[in-house]
Amino acid sequence: MRTATRTLWGLFACITLLTPCPARAQGMVVRPNAPSSATARREANLIRVNGAPTLLLWADGLENPADITRYAELGFNTAYVRVRNDSQQEIARASALAQAAESRGLLVVLSLAPRALNGSQGTALAIDAGSDAYAEAVEDFVAAVVGGLGQHPRLIAWAVEGVRPENLVVDDASFVRSLRDWYPSLAALNSSWGSEFATWDAISLSAARDIDSAYPYGLGRASLDYSYHRESAYSDAMALWADAVRRADPGRLVFAAAVRDYRSIISLPPVFDGVLLGTTPSVAEADWDTQNVHAVDIARRGNQFAAVQTLEIDRETNGAIALQWAAFALARGATGIALSSWDALQGSESLGMFVGDLVEMAAAQAFPNRPMAQVAVLYEPFAGGSMNNGRSLYGFLDGTAPNTPTALFALSRGGTRYGILDVLRWDSLDEVDLSQYGTIIAPMAFYLPEDVQLTLQNYVLRGGALIVDAGVGMYQADGVTTSMPPIMREILGMRYLDLEAFGSSADFRPTVEVGEVFDPARPTETRVLAPGQEGKEVDPALTRFAQQLEMFITRADVAQYLGDDIAGAAANGLRVKGLGKGFAAYSPDFLYETWDSADPSFDEFHDRVLAHGSDIEVVDPNATWPGVVTTLLSDGAVAAASPAALPISVLIYGVGNRIFLVPSGAMRLDAAVDVDRVELLFPGRPLARAQPLPLYIWPQREGSVASVSVVRYDRQGIELLVHGTGATAFVRDGTIGLNGGDQTLIRLEVRGGLYPIRSDSTHTVTVRQGLATQLAKQYDVMPNTETGSLVIEEMVSSARIIIEPSKD
Repeated sequence: MRTATRTLWGLFACITLLTPCPARAQGMVVRPNAPSSATARREANLIRVNGAPTLLLWADGLENPADITRYAELGFNTAYVRVRNDSQQEIARASALAQAAESRGLLVVLSLAPRALNGSQGTALAIDAGSDAYAEAVEDFVAAVVGGLGQHPRLIAWAVEGVRPENLVVDDASFVRSLRDWYPSLAALNSSWGSEFATWDAISLSAARDIDSAYPYGLGRASLDYSYHRESAYSDAMALWADAVRRADPGRLVFAAAVRDYRSIISLPPVFDGVLLGTTPSVAEADWDTQNVHAVDIARRGNQFAAVQTLEIDRETNGAIALQWAAFALARGATGIALSSWDALQGSESLGMFVGDLVEMAAAQAFPNRPMAQVAVLYEPFAGGSMNNGRSLYGFLDGTAPNTPTALFALSRGGTRYGILDVLRWDSLDEVDLSQYGTIIAPMAFYLPEDVQLTLQNYVLRGGALIVDAGVGMYQADGVTTSMPPIMREILGMRYLDLEAFGSSADFRPTVEVGEVFDPARPTETRVLAPGQEGKEVDPALTRFAQQLEMFITRADVAQYLGDDIAGAAANGLRVKGLGKGFAAYSPDFLYETWDSADPSFDEFHDRVLAHGSDIEVVDPNATWPGVVTTLLSDGAVAAASPAALPISVLIYGVGNRIFLVPSGAMRLDAAVDVDRVELLFPGRPLARAQPLPLYIWPQREGSVASVSVVRYDRQGIELLVHGTGATAFVRDGTIGLNGGDQTLIRLEVRGGLYPIRSDSTHTVTVRQGLATQLAKQYDVMPNTETGSLVIEEMVSSARIIIEPSKD
């Protein structure tokens, strides 16, 4: 609402990724001598320490300096130290722990974690960014702690953990203060809300919700102002702390810490560098398959923040499962992994091995890295979404619309067929390059200032797909979900439709009464803004509304974009409008509230919109939500995270028959001139990274296919296994193998890269056919005088091709 406050397997292991970089030796991680100081900066979603992208790795609960040696030997490279008050005793304790960590070469993150701040009278202060007393107490606390601890040479970041949302001041008085800052007069507020308050003092939080009680889900401008007030109370308090830290120590990073729900993550102001996520299964959703990894997408905010994923562990946690959780997080762009309990880890041999395995996996695969999503979700924390202990996790209207946006994020936790999702706020649309996204999905996007609407219109005109639902931009329209501002009408082809003529606001009543907590176990009537469907009761007024929307479905400028699965009478009333090079789709219902993957049209629709403009497609497992994470990375590589060693087949478009180095995997290339793609075959492992090489193979005859495995690519030579058309792939011992193949003419081009090619150099090509060990063919080649690359043509069925510098 208001401004509230996108290197090779085996070659790059232990090169600049972990600081310091441990290596296994006889079951123990050996740490080299570390530099005496460390400086850190954020670059997109990455943290660079002394210039190198660094995976921050720690266990929470480290308190005893005597534990540091064991802690470091396991492979942790960061100590997370809480500072609970500003007493000299507490500062001395934290300093001793930080010093012990630094003596072992560890990085240090100091967390500002007071349970309460006291005022001048010694009484605890409530968290209120508008309170002078609270602001003064924050400044005093920060000054004392930074002054006492800021000289530690390997301190890279401060973490703000002192804002506990349950202690925020959110009352009638603070609400009225917020409204008076926003509205120029009481008359303006009454006009906006449709109310008749005689004085400001008559306004209350409950009154704001009561005013909108006649609207769907109790949604109107008053309730959105109520939601915004709760959001800004948190955001402004966090900003107060961050600003104080910036003033006291401008050279270090500042993280938001222990952020336990998604509405808080998306509400963080941009003054922070990163988010230390606390969305573990016990405090957020009970997701023990991925540890709520979608929080990483929300935290990155289109790679504007760094994200550290906390994994909830106990002594029974299996290390292999934990490695899978970490792989999901790293593939989604996390720059750190924190374990929830140092005590639990010490009691588990499996988890002790996990830490070393994680270090090696991340180093060898060049993580952390910057993911490049091609689908974005525009997420506004209004709708409540799913709940935990009576608290909504996704929005500040508790108990409202429990499936939105929960359903979408829940389905995409294991990834989508077309890669991962970025998650953006409305006010971050101008901070990211929207051209990277083929599709933007905007469920319940109620607040869209005019400049944001114009940004979205331009996005569609240039070829993007925009998916919106009921109430889009309603705050800038009439303040009810049956209204839409003019620019959104233009985008959606509704310029000539008067939505208000199809039913008054009294016709739309919430399924859940205001103040009532949604109970999924209790049957409720579902009223949808769409044609009737079997098993769903629909108000006559809503039916009239949907029938009127049918008017524009037959227009010539719309019909070409429609299919029966989208526009049919049983397809939830979705409408599509072509605009410029792109299109926009509109659902007059809350899209994810009454429609889910149990309906075949749901996946059909999402396959269409997620694929729009996509360069990546998972073809095996063959599902819209395949349960494996695949990600395009900023350097052109592809990351894959797979649970239970499930093999993955991924199509990459636009890479021009380029060869990828797939660890323990392979790839296929098609001869069809109209298909610019390769297929990567991952054997299935917790985390893998396919690196593009300056090698290209073109099958030379129509319908032919080449299958390739890269055995070696380094400065000394190149070795490839190449199979012709008809080769089959299999998985054995965690490795993709290739069998058979018909005689196929291929053209191989080797361009300069890690393997050097000078204009005057000579290279020896050795070709061994089939399984025979005898030399089949050997000859020398020189670079093409025009392109500077090596060009080799061979007829192969199953061949080993080796390229090395000539010895003469």
